[in-house]
Amino acid sequence: MEENRKRVKENIDEVKKRQDVVEHPFRTIKRSFNQGYLLLKKLHKVGTEISLTMLAYDITRVINIVGVDKLMGEMATFKVDSLY
Repeated sequence: MEENRKRVKENIDEVKKRQDVVEHPFRTIKRSFNQGYLLLKKLHKVGTEISLTMLAYDITRVINIVGVDKLMGEMATFKVDSLY
């Protein structure tokens, strides 16, 4: 723990940058989606739970950035054939 404290003190700018950029989604998920704990056990189930939570987070971000109307308009013009 002492080594970790020393590293943090020596690289405080990098630690703050990491907190701002990387940890923001996890903080938002924990608070907004009430996902403090995982509900399932076993790796494949936990992976599914995390994937669904991240999908919900991503959709929420898109709605906040572009708005519901634009998102729905883009979804209406999306062609499934373009995936293949």
